[in-house]
Amino acid sequence: MLMIVNLMVELLALFICVHAVHGKKLKVDVATVATYVSMIAIMFLSNTFEWHSAVVIITYIFLYLFCVFQFKQGPASAFVSVVLAMILIVVIQFCCVIVFALLPDFDETLRGFIINIITVWIIVFLSVKVELNKLKEIICRRHWLMYSIMAFTLIVVMLSLIQMKKNSSINVGFFAFGIPSIALIFCLLVYWDKSSNAEKELKAERDTMLLMKDNYDDLVVRVKENQHGINNHMMAVLSSHYAYKSYDDLVEAQQEYCDTIQEENKYNSLVLINNSTLGGFLYAKLQEMEGKGIDIEYRILTQVCECEMPYYYIVESLGVLLDNAAEAVLSSDLEKQVSFEVSKRDSHYIFTIRNVFRQVDFEEIEHWFYRGVTSKGEGHGIGLHRVRNLCEKHGCEITCRNVSLDDKNWIEFNLIIREKEGDA
Repeated sequence: MLMIVNLMVELLALFICVHAVHGKKLKVDVATVATYVSMIAIMFLSNTFEWHSAVVIITYIFLYLFCVFQFKQGPASAFVSVVLAMILIVVIQFCCVIVFALLPDFDETLRGFIINIITVWIIVFLSVKVELNKLKEIICRRHWLMYSIMAFTLIVVMLSLIQMKKNSSINVGFFAFGIPSIALIFCLLVYWDKSSNAEKELKAERDTMLLMKDNYDDLVVRVKENQHGINNHMMAVLSSHYAYKSYDDLVEAQQEYCDTIQEENKYNSLVLINNSTLGGFLYAKLQEMEGKGIDIEYRILTQVCECEMPYYYIVESLGVLLDNAAEAVLSSDLEKQVSFEVSKRDSHYIFTIRNVFRQVDFEEIEHWFYRGVTSKGEGHGIGLHRVRNLCEKHGCEITCRNVSLDDKNWIEFNLIIREKEGDA
């Protein structure tokens, strides 16, 4: 009886781990239960009739097929999911076994049961505290190093699993070789991922700066063209009293003419930000929002110099916040108004985005930052979650609150970014 319970607990840990590798919690449905029961049945029969230990490995084919159909995975991705889950489970079990080897001897089946209970607890803890799906994303990159590492770890785990199932024990020499090797492999994976991400970040930032510089150059040309014509516009306004006989007609004509001039020059203040990347981005983004019928008000109260967060991520974060503001006003019956402001307090730049919105309580605001929360449907809603992660990574801050202005409620987001040390 204890043997069956032991198998059930061990497979429970494996199923929790497989779901965690896909970034999901364990879901009890027909497919999960059917796969779970099938694997238990094969393992139980193998132990009862002393089948060849390799038969146990066949049970993992069920898990592989489960990943393919349950998570809509491709063959390669499903294979990586199963192998990674097996590696994590076996490594945890190995660590538990080496600890139990220091304790007095007691029943082998009971020891296995306790080890599996501990394994379940550790896997549950890891699934909550660690994003195991990111580890899978690293491995799934099509690179010869990833394939070599997965092949090596698969061999180590398969041999370990067969030997452990067959003898209910672990060879100390094999343990001494396998565990440090797997630990080293994961360290190399993390190091390689950081190096690869740093390289991609530099390339993405360079491409963003080049693209936004073109937008900024267009803005500068437009400002210069408007400056050349400002004297002619002033002369036209001052001379307009010759064309109108009544004072009311004159005032109306001058107001209309000045409104036209103001409309043509409304983006001139963006050059005050003195940053081609941010200026070019804001010029393009504000024009895009205006084209959707949104009334934009903006103020540039400071120049933006070097920041702790790369410009590429500032552009990404501001894009998320401005897109969210545009979507909110377009999907409501309230005024289509969005406000944007850049200011500075001490050594922090503050990018403020506001839009007219209903009153929102703190719990709902906090819920917006959860991964997957959106009105766009499943698979979206990672914007604010992504922005908060970027802020945490670069020592910045994102805040949200209700603000009452002009007898209307506004939702205000503040992206607070530290000025780079040495530039203050």
